[in-house]
Amino acid sequence: MTSFPLNPILSGILGFFLAYLMITAGVPSIIISKRIGEMEKVLPDAFRHMSTILRSGSSIEVALEDVVDAKYDPLSEEISRTLLEVRRGRSLDRALLGMSKRIGSPLYERTINILVEAIRRGAMLADVLDAIAEDVRAIQMIQRERAALTMMQGSFIMVSCAMAAPLVAGIATGIVGLFKGEIISGLTDEVYSQLQLIVMGYIAIQSLVGGLGVGVMRFGSMRKGIKYGMLMLPVSLVVFKVGTFVVGKITGA
Repeated sequence: MTSFPLNPILSGILGFFLAYLMITAGVPSIIISKRIGEMEKVLPDAFRHMSTILRSGSSIEVALEDVVDAKYDPLSEEISRTLLEVRRGRSLDRALLGMSKRIGSPLYERTINILVEAIRRGAMLADVLDAIAEDVRAIQMIQRERAALTMMQGSFIMVSCAMAAPLVAGIATGIVGLFKGEIISGLTDEVYSQLQLIVMGYIAIQSLVGGLGVGVMRFGSMRKGIKYGMLMLPVSLVVFKVGTFVVGKITGA
């Protein structure tokens, strides 16, 4: 029984699933990661700014309001929301802890926890903010150095998962398809279609895992690797189909 209708249907289902995965998981993750990165970038400057305001004799609330006015976006937006909660009756320390959870950054959670503890103990907030700003700046410098040192390894993984391996798999699958019903008697159109889907599934998983690996290696965060996986996924599938197409064109199949 021929199965030519099966391949387009299954390919359509696979394409829909991958598109759904990219829209529901990949795009939001990329947006969130970008927003967190922007907030982490301005954190040392914002804390330095607050320290300067506190040394002039102002309160922590005034320092936070000044950071909002200084437009350290998107951090200023989160601080503005936090101050609104304080005006509605929520304590400052709880509002700050809530902000750190909303942001979803381990760096922010650590720094805000230190700041809240300093507020509760009545410590010199200006000195605490200066120390936190220096530590965060040092951490960011180490992260940049780590990203630079692992650039070649990350590029190798991305090229291997997104181009080299899918191309080889596509060529090999295309060559296998030349022997349908001839040398390999059990290789029907249906079996070949299923073989292609299995290989494409493997390539998709390989791309996603490779992207996560790049994120862990370069940034120490699996979440930051999701965007690489989402970019590598469609590229690897296209390269695979190009490989099978080229074999068919060369052989005239």
